[in-house]
Amino acid sequence: MSAIDCKYHSETPARWRCDTCHTNMCSSCVNDQADADAPRCVMCGEPLADNGLEDFIPPFWAKMPLFFSLPLTLPALSFIALMLIAGNIALYLPFIGILIVLFVLPTVFLKYAYLLLENVSDGRMLAPSVSDVLRDNDYSIVYKH
Repeated sequence: MSAIDCKYHSETPARWRCDTCHTNMCSSCVNDQADADAPRCVMCGEPLADNGLEDFIPPFWAKMPLFFSLPLTLPALSFIALMLIAGNIALYLPFIGILIVLFVLPTVFLKYAYLLLENVSDGRMLAPSVSDVLRDNDYSIVYKH
């Protein structure tokens, strides 16, 4: 669906439309705080119809490049470096190192991946920090996986 632009602000999506004047207007053109009813057209005074919010919320595919660049951010790179260092150090420990490499590190990594997906699903295109993984003790989603 293509965006409907405001008649007076060509770069702004239109939030309201007047069916009488056949005019689309953005929120800055309309005083929608004035009364509890629908806002009125500034030209003819008729109640305005709502165009909806679909033009204001960008679709996920428009944010895809940002999603795939999240592993290249500083928090994600520091987490990956920490996992690599912990894995290399754990290999020098006789028996416990194998357990750490086989169970603990994959669990922590999956928890980080789930936190990343949770952030993206909430609309925050931010990679969680290492402290976020250590602070959040709810690993039930990882064990269910």
